Amino acid sequence: MRPTTETTQASIYASLVRYEACDPSVDALLFFGLRDEANLARWQAGLMRADGSVRPSYRSVQAVLAETGGRCVGKMRVWRHSTTVQGASAAFPSSRRLPTRIRSWAFTATSGEDARFRAGVYRLRKGRRPKRVLTERGRIEAHVTRSVRFPSRRLTPGRYIYSIRLRAEANQDRKTRLTSRRFVVHGPR
Repeated sequence: MRPTTETTQASIYASLVRYEACDPSVDALLFFGLRDEANLARWQAGLMRADGSVRPSYRSVQAVLAETGGRCVGKMRVWRHSTTVQGASAAFPSSRRLPTRIRSWAFTATSGEDARFRAGVYRLRKGRRPKRVLTERGRIEAHVTRSVRFPSRRLTPGRYIYSIRLRAEANQDRKTRLTSRRFVVHGPR
């Protein structure tokens, strides 16, 4: 697993301070380790580096606290158990009519948490369940947009959709299914 960049850490920490301030069930927020350990082989996630220099996250947390005073500046929220994958989304191709010569099938997906996915291209059949004709499986890291590419193959003329089912790695019972609008693959005119 790749480490988070300092810029991403700064964004996540600032968002966390704002978010948790609006949750009445949260009494305190602790960033484990204000300063990194001197042994750089150990976990390094502090707001300050081992040499005492500040990370961008230090400044972002400082700015949010200065702006909000640690108080909620939005709408108060109440925690509810989630049954879906946090922040799951997909950007499907916008083309609605494609020629049969096309061999490349792909879209992008992202998630606010680590998730496993199973994606497919499905042929729509009148009066019957859609039939999966291409499939791909994999993993999406939290906050990282991933390209979901299917094996190169021509599709026969017909109507199709893209679909992706994500399952949260932290809890396999939380899942989200996203589906594209239908598109048509057509033969030569």
